Amino acid sequence: EVCAHALLTTLNPIGRFYSPSYRGLHSPDDSRLPIIIVADLGWRSINLWFLRTYLLQRGWEHIVCVDLDRNARSIAALAEELQQEVKATTSHLPSHRVVLIGHGVGGLVAAWFSQHLDTDQATQRLITLGTAWRGSKTAIFSRSHLGSKLLHRAPVLDDLEPSVVNRCCIWSKDDPTIVPESSATPSFHCQCIELEAAAHMELLVSGRAFR
Repeated sequence: EVCAHALLTTLNPIGRFYSPSYRGLHSPDDSRLPIIIVADLGWRSINLWFLRTYLLQRGWEHIVCVDLDRNARSIAALAEELQQEVKATTSHLPSHRVVLIGHGVGGLVAAWFSQHLDTDQATQRLITLGTAWRGSKTAIFSRSHLGSKLLHRAPVLDDLEPSVVNRCCIWSKDDPTIVPESSATPSFHCQCIELEAAAHMELLVSGRAFR
């Protein structure tokens, strides 16, 4: 985790000038659904480069990486921005369905979109990595307004239940950003995959998480 955090921290400032938001929309006959990956709050989408590369090598061509505005005041506001990304992506493809992947708070934003704003039923599946579904006590240390509101058992997170789409939650007991660890999985039924000895940022560089 120390190595992963150091590597991604080094890459993060570069994201101001370079964002890997690739729209490979030149292959309309591709049967694979487009993937939209939402970065964690405070981290730029360049840190999703490893996951994006893994997916490209395995045949996915339509991949969009999305940053979150750390100055946003609510999950709902960020979900509205994601809604525009989904519409922009699907407007170029024969299928209107997408797969959403969210890291950390990005998972909450994707879940809010699929729960409240996805009027076109575009979300085929939602996959979260290291997302504090029921908030975290560590949110008190967040430097962003929104992050500080996502404390353990924050009422706003109740609006993410029950699930209306197929969800998969990838989590680890060793994720230091999620306290208590029970917050790492939703209270409603969904597919939950636990990774041993995999902390928060390691989920973005680990082949175990990608598989």
